Amino acid sequence: MTIDEISFHTNILALNAAVDEIISSGREQARGIKQISTAMNQIGRVTQINADHAKKSANASEQFALQASRMESSVLELLE
Repeated sequence: MTIDEISFHTNILALNAAVDEIISSGREQARGIKQISTAMNQIGRVTQINADHAKKSANASEQFALQASRMESSVLELLE
């Protein structure tokens, strides 16, 4: 084998190692992106649940306020 052939072979090995590293990094990034996507979907679901709970709480508060107003009117009528 000549020096040029050894050099060429060494360069090919280095190039293959670099490509393998790029592939490995790409896979790692893909896993990270998948984890982020999963987390964002979970955040979306939790946010929707919280919004539903907030709406139910607001409706309950309105009902309690209406009941309190009726009770106040009844008490005032009894005091007259």
